[in-house]
Amino acid sequence: MFVSLIIFTMKNYWKQNLVMLGVPSLLIFFFLTGCGGGKSNDVKPTESAETITTSNKDLPGSRFKIGDTVKVSNCDLSYPSNTLKFKELGFKNPSKDHPCKGVSSGVVFGVCEHENVKDKLLYAVRGYLGDELLIEESGIKRGGYLKKLPDDFLGLYDGVEPGYVMKDEFDQEITYNNKKMTIPSAGYRFLIESDNSIKLQMTNLEDNSQDRYVGQYYILRENTDSLEIECDMTDSSDKRYGVNRKIILSKTNKNGSCSSSNKKQSSFNIKKIQ
Repeated sequence: MFVSLIIFTMKNYWKQNLVMLGVPSLLIFFFLTGCGGGKSNDVKPTESAETITTSNKDLPGSRFKIGDTVKVSNCDLSYPSNTLKFKELGFKNPSKDHPCKGVSSGVVFGVCEHENVKDKLLYAVRGYLGDELLIEESGIKRGGYLKKLPDDFLGLYDGVEPGYVMKDEFDQEITYNNKKMTIPSAGYRFLIESDNSIKLQMTNLEDNSQDRYVGQYYILRENTDSLEIECDMTDSSDKRYGVNRKIILSKTNKNGSCSSSNKKQSSFNIKKIQ
């Protein structure tokens, strides 16, 4: 089974990023568990979702903070049955299951570690109609009203991500048959569009195979010299897979750098070409 998993992972390198967001090791696949839930329809908020004070804090490395507005993007990653966590996080009904059903937009009111998977975080979300759920990080994306980039930042950006050796949760290089598990370098082409839309064409520079992703960006922070945005994108042909990238752009020449949600990977430069 381990051999099959290695082959599958290497063949589907680009598509592993959604499942592996924030998880650096192939070993984590052995612990992933599925949680059911139906699809939901977007509910337009009529007022701010109610939040409550809880004893838990924002955890180091969490992409979403308590008070952030989010949208559910993958209900299958909900965590419907853990009374202890519901009580710990301050759910209104800590004794009942909270599967992903009606919640489509809401506010994060708690963050905790996954019960079984090391370094994976769970977020407690309360919807605008009072629904609650506990969901994995890769199952939600930014919501609310997003600030748009100025028009002079829109267009095409190119960059190359260097190849690297995969590492496990102990920061040790992963080997198989005495060979290091390496990821080839990749060419990136971003298309930043209006209305917070972004597209990515990712090219394996060893065999020229390509994957394409579509999604949204939002502005993390802005100063006098640069803008930092985060991009949540899903595979344009298979919504189960996706990538998350952070991009810093210079206000002077619009060039910048791109980094992965996997902190073990180095950032690389990108250049505006159009």
